[in-house]
Amino acid sequence: MTAGAEFVQLRSAMFAHYAQGQYAQALSLLDTAPARFPDQVALIYFWRACLLSRLSRTEEAVAELQHGLDQGAYFSEPQLRGDSDLAPLQGRPDFERVAAAAFARYRQAMRNLRPEVVMFQPEPTAERHPLLVALHGRSGNARLEVEYWRSLSAQGWFVAAVQSSQMFGGGAFCWDDQTVAERDVTTHVEAILATQPCDPDMVVLTGFSQGAQVALRLALSGKVSAHGTILVAPSILPSEAEAMIGESDPATRQALRCFIIAGEQDVALPRIRQLQALLTAASAPCELLVLAGLAHDYPEPFEPVRAQAIAFATSGG
Repeated sequence: MTAGAEFVQLRSAMFAHYAQGQYAQALSLLDTAPARFPDQVALIYFWRACLLSRLSRTEEAVAELQHGLDQGAYFSEPQLRGDSDLAPLQGRPDFERVAAAAFARYRQAMRNLRPEVVMFQPEPTAERHPLLVALHGRSGNARLEVEYWRSLSAQGWFVAAVQSSQMFGGGAFCWDDQTVAERDVTTHVEAILATQPCDPDMVVLTGFSQGAQVALRLALSGKVSAHGTILVAPSILPSEAEAMIGESDPATRQALRCFIIAGEQDVALPRIRQLQALLTAASAPCELLVLAGLAHDYPEPFEPVRAQAIAFATSGG
């Protein structure tokens, strides 16, 4: 198992405890994480600070953020000001000093930020390869997102995970600016199709949470010519879905095959059901799979669900 896959498993286990209010158990999972995953220290120290704050260990929470800074991490204002977990820290002199240093480092990092793409290529064949493009969620990154999809390259897929040029914090990225998000993704998709042996008629866009919103928007608008989409725990308001569908060409949405994966314990499930209903009413082929015991995350194991989603997204046409 790769380090990225191990970190993905750790993250899922940690958030499962968090969703149940088991903050001490979640925190214990991260005890050795900074040493095991040095490339993810920004996320790890941020999570540790959030959990310590939830446990009313505010001084230790501030210290964790400082430890992150000491190891080269940085944090954005939306992270440190907007996360309810850190509300008890606001206004503390020690926290404000750490926050000021973190924001300054974040602004410096933003100056040279560019969108990135992580790719896994299949063995060369005489045929063109189907292309799967994966988009991370808000506060995610491409290196972690690709872990859910990379093994498809052994099945003949060209797999590409696009990372937003919009930084949410150290090691964390977002798609908040819609125009920038669309440009980041379309630029990479166009470059891949122009330079790699991929089949332009078999492109599947996938996304997790906020990334699912970007994937669906690009597919419905036709800015990326997609055969199908796979939306994992999509974070899409009904009003946003209505606007995307209303602005789409009928032929485009009727040809687009959309597979949605959601957790029974995801607080967004009612909105996800509305999304399916809206797509179905607009004659877009859409299937929703709701999994018991799952919150706002990928299912574990993912491969059987992924196979079902791929089969639906690539059928027809």
